[in-house]
Amino acid sequence: MKVEKRQEVIETTVYIAEDGTEFNDRVDCERYEEAEQFEKAQKRLREMPSFSMEPPGCDYYAYYSWVRLANEKDLAALKLGEFHPDSTAHDYEAPSYPCWVLYHVDDQGDGYISGTLEELWREFVEYHASVLHQIEEKERKL
Repeated sequence: MKVEKRQEVIETTVYIAEDGTEFNDRVDCERYEEAEQFEKAQKRLREMPSFSMEPPGCDYYAYYSWVRLANEKDLAALKLGEFHPDSTAHDYEAPSYPCWVLYHVDDQGDGYISGTLEELWREFVEYHASVLHQIEEKERKL
């Protein structure tokens, strides 16, 4: 009789999340990391100065909040923590930091970032001028 000792080497792929948690499945690891990033964004949002104030004549099925963004990381936390991935809010870029921005979001994560007070004021002044022009045009025709 002949006896041999054999060693089997089994190679497996392990997916390791940023915090060191290991997974055998890539999708599970990605989901875990996304959930961790969402939780971090939510925590940061709770720490950021903010208040709710609804502009006149606005949609009552969503809420409007002002939040202070100290830097790009705060803006990223706002986008990740409040908005659905397909929301137009992800297109917003702050003109400078720090800044206060108004955002609008419903319970499904649909919404947008309206902008800073300065941006909104500039838009309102332009809108006001356009409305006055239209009114003057109509009044002249009477």
